[in-house]
Amino acid sequence: TDDRSHVEEGKLAPGTYGLLPIIVDTTDTETDLTYDVLITINNCPQNMVFTPKTPASTTQTVTGEGTAQSPRVRTIRIQKYVPWSQTGEHDETISWDWPYETGTGNAISANDDIDTADSGKEVTVTISAVGTEVLSRPVSMATIIDKNDNVINNDGTITLKVEDDEKKTNQLRISSEKTENVTFSSSDNTVATVANDGTVTAVAAGSAVITITGTTSGETFTVNVTVKPKLTINVGDTIYYNPTGTYNWNKNLATSDFTGTDEEAIQTMTTGAGGTHNITTWKVLNVDNNTGAIDMVPAYQSATVRLQGAQGYNNAVKLLNEACSSLYSDSSKEITARSINIEDIETAVKAGGSAREDALNTAKTNSGVGTKQDTNPYNYSYSKYPTIYEREESNVITPDVTVEDGKDANLSQSEQTQFITKTESSSTNGYKQAGTSIQPYQTYYYFSWGSTAKENLLKKNYWVASRCVSLEDSSCGFGVHCVYGNYVHASSLFVSIGYTGNNSFGLFPVVSLNSSVLSLKSGTTNQYNVD
Repeated sequence: TDDRSHVEEGKLAPGTYGLLPIIVDTTDTETDLTYDVLITINNCPQNMVFTPKTPASTTQTVTGEGTAQSPRVRTIRIQKYVPWSQTGEHDETISWDWPYETGTGNAISANDDIDTADSGKEVTVTISAVGTEVLSRPVSMATIIDKNDNVINNDGTITLKVEDDEKKTNQLRISSEKTENVTFSSSDNTVATVANDGTVTAVAAGSAVITITGTTSGETFTVNVTVKPKLTINVGDTIYYNPTGTYNWNKNLATSDFTGTDEEAIQTMTTGAGGTHNITTWKVLNVDNNTGAIDMVPAYQSATVRLQGAQGYNNAVKLLNEACSSLYSDSSKEITARSINIEDIETAVKAGGSAREDALNTAKTNSGVGTKQDTNPYNYSYSKYPTIYEREESNVITPDVTVEDGKDANLSQSEQTQFITKTESSSTNGYKQAGTSIQPYQTYYYFSWGSTAKENLLKKNYWVASRCVSLEDSSCGFGVHCVYGNYVHASSLFVSIGYTGNNSFGLFPVVSLNSSVLSLKSGTTNQYNVD
């Protein structure tokens, strides 16, 4: 389990999540084989979600009503063919998540009742794995491989692209090793052709079915081929993408002034129709048309979240990244999401050319980035700091602090892998007192946007998942970068004298995907749908 902050050891409850780590090791096998992994979960909570690492080869079923007479049983089956040449470890890890307060409206209360009932049950998991030797691969086990002999998939589908108007083609071949007397045919040679050796060539946009027949065994295997025109996508193009997700924002981690119960601390955020943080229209920020890699950002402002005090500084980076990942990713399409950080912003500015890069460097210089408070050290009572600061690579805490084993250390301004509680490492409400005066480095800067293509996409109001420190005459401010309309600055959340600040800004996810999951929206030239 990845979250033990509010649950007794050995227990599961709504709000916990984690992994079923399953590694199938076929090292030293000398023949082709299939493996069949069966995971059986008895008394499985109804609202628990399981996400396989390889969904194409995984099936899930649920039986039973969840009563004592008819226990709910979830089975997850992973079946895969492995040629002897691909022996080694195969990661089949299953991610699981038991969201807190799922659904909307009246469904929330109903699901709470279900979760309460499920929380009183003992859950058991049984895992079995069977490997079976394959001496003569049947046609139905044919593996689709590309021209570089890399396995693409084994689910009976191929997606090809026509490279340009001259119809240069990508080629795939269907391996038929150890299968004798195989013939190939295409249902539509104007879309895709197939040669005697199994090479499949895209010709023009459309769909075709490749039929493979093993004349010895009489078996047939069909492959559905979809040929798409190659997309040329530009910065600023529109992508319509409708993710669905849930994230439980914890106010005890985001603020130092929250005093309610653990249950009251949870702010449930959702995407999808009617979701609190739903975003459906996106703009392309970065694109590589050679690889198809795309980064996109929201076309409009999302709902806000609040950060306050030392805890806001301590946990902003991980909270913002986790929220964006949970709300805007789609593992089935290999779409990932995280919060924008200051490095993303600087990269976008530099893309505008030397004049914009010079403007950025001037802004940093004028703000004093890289300078150290060394002429008038802050006095002892003005030298408080958030707990995570002593774990940052630029910290100047003296005498040197020994970071506990297993804790983050040498963090950059945009790094964090562990949450920090209000009393961790002998802290008080998320902050500590330095042994002697601190003399920190300035990392905060103020910068006005220009009007380049990428900068125009970033002019909204949102948090940036990067911490910073601002020097003042007698104290320093610990803040989190943010964007407010036409400029980049930071919100000071904790001052070394002990004062606290707060602010509310939106999430601003950077969503990464490949153009292979896109199709041109009908009647447009620069708008795309996620298939």
